Amino acid sequence: METSQHNDDAIKAAELERLRLEIAKLKEQTPWHDYIPRFIPLVTAVIAVAGFIWGINQFNTDQKSRATKLSADMKMHAETIANQRNELDKKTEQEFRKRFWEERLADYRQVTKLAATIAMSKTPKEVEDARSEFWVYYYGELSLIEDKEVFDAMVEFGQALHSFKQERPSKTEQLKRLSYKLARACRNSLKDTWEPITLKDFPEEVPEFK
Repeated sequence: METSQHNDDAIKAAELERLRLEIAKLKEQTPWHDYIPRFIPLVTAVIAVAGFIWGINQFNTDQKSRATKLSADMKMHAETIANQRNELDKKTEQEFRKRFWEERLADYRQVTKLAATIAMSKTPKEVEDARSEFWVYYYGELSLIEDKEVFDAMVEFGQALHSFKQERPSKTEQLKRLSYKLARACRNSLKDTWEPITLKDFPEEVPEFK
C-alpha cells in the first residue's frame, strides 16, 4: 500500500517538473512582436530598391516620351523647311522664267521687225541696215533664247535673204511670207516659254549660206 502511494507521488512530481520545464521553455521563447525590429532594415532596403527601380523605369519612360516628341518636332521642322525651300524654288523659277520671257519678247520683237523691214522696205539703205542687224541676231544673241521652231524659221529666212535681190519681186514675196512665218514662230515660242527647251533639237553648227 505504501509502495503504491510512493509511485503516485513520484509520477505527480515528474508531471509537475515537466510542466515547470515547459513553462520555463515558453518563457525563454522570443515573442513574435520582438521580431519586428529585426525585419525593419530589410523592409526598408526592399522599399528603397523598389523605389529606385521604379524611378529608373519612370526616367526611361520620360526619356522615350521626350525622344518621341523631339523626333516629331524635328520631322515637322524639316518638313517646314522643305516646304519653304520648295516655295522659294518655285518663286525663283517663276522669276527666272519671267525674265527669260521678257528677254525673248524683246529679241523676238526686234528680229521680226528687221525681217519685216527687209521684206517690205523700198529704201535700199534701210534694207541694207536691217539686213546687217538681222545677221547680228542670227549669229549672236538670238541663238541663246530661240526654240526649235524659231531656229528653223530663222534659217529659212536667212537662206532666202542670202540670195535676195531687191529688184526681183518673186524674192520679195518670198521674204514677206517667210517674215510672217518667223513672226508666227516667235509668237508660238512666247506662248510656250514655260516649257523647258530641249537642246537636242538644235544642230551643233549654225547653217552657212553659199
